[in-house]
Amino acid sequence: QLLQPVAHADLEDVCAEKDSELIHQAYEDWHWACNAENAFGAFIHIAIHEGLGMGCYKCGLTLIICFVIQFTFAYELWYSMPALWDKNSGFCTNPGFLQLIACGVFLLIMASNVPQMMRSLLISLFSQRYLLDKNEMNVHHSLVSRLVIFIFGSCLEFLVWGMVLAAGFQWILTAADVNNIIRSTVSIAFVVNTDEMVYNACVPLDIQDSLTSARYHLRHNLLWCGIPDTSIYWLQMKYSNYIHLPLLFLAPCAYIMMMRTDPSLTGCQTNDLVFWNECLGPIASINAVVPDDCAQQ
Repeated sequence: QLLQPVAHADLEDVCAEKDSELIHQAYEDWHWACNAENAFGAFIHIAIHEGLGMGCYKCGLTLIICFVIQFTFAYELWYSMPALWDKNSGFCTNPGFLQLIACGVFLLIMASNVPQMMRSLLISLFSQRYLLDKNEMNVHHSLVSRLVIFIFGSCLEFLVWGMVLAAGFQWILTAADVNNIIRSTVSIAFVVNTDEMVYNACVPLDIQDSLTSARYHLRHNLLWCGIPDTSIYWLQMKYSNYIHLPLLFLAPCAYIMMMRTDPSLTGCQTNDLVFWNECLGPIASINAVVPDDCAQQ
């Protein structure tokens, strides 16, 4: 009986039922999600469960350490790099195609942190229910308390993330040579992961267990001006499937091409984008000026 053939219509019904269950489960996971497992998420979790004072007492120092580390890295890196048009910058001489690929990869790495930051924002501002040990409970916080949790638990994370993003782009574009471009693509990304390292090293295990077991109800429609949740979910699915990856590479491509092809912006002595290193191989740019040291070689 186990080997009897299944009718085609029955097989389609079974597959359709499984697909429907998977879609329903994905929609539920989108509505009920855990907070970020990092220093910022731990502060938000304790502040919501036990009050703002206990959040500062148990996770405030961890939050400060994490913020200071990330802020210092991004700040010092930004002010240690030359401008695009500086003589010490390799923006005009390095291969443009490598630059835009490196920026696209770096942006892809950085964008992976956006979903959990958005969850933290929704939890700190709008979440009114959460599940803990299969028990549903309500969140009772005043507007002032929510704003304080949002500022310290979410805004600070967005701030250092944006600083690391800007410093990383500047590092890639002003790198002196090809080797430094490749190294800088992945090197700076570790800064945004220091919040997870600090979380694993400093946050007590009971708080970590409580954070991972709690699931918060995310009210997406409040962030998107009352658009129905089903429409928001559909738009996000379409964006992630068809728009997200091309956008991450097209955005830096447009910026680099604009800056490289207009001498009035950066002073680059080329009329179009150099897609290959003049000393290593073919030059896609017909009007590119070959440096003297390459001509001597």
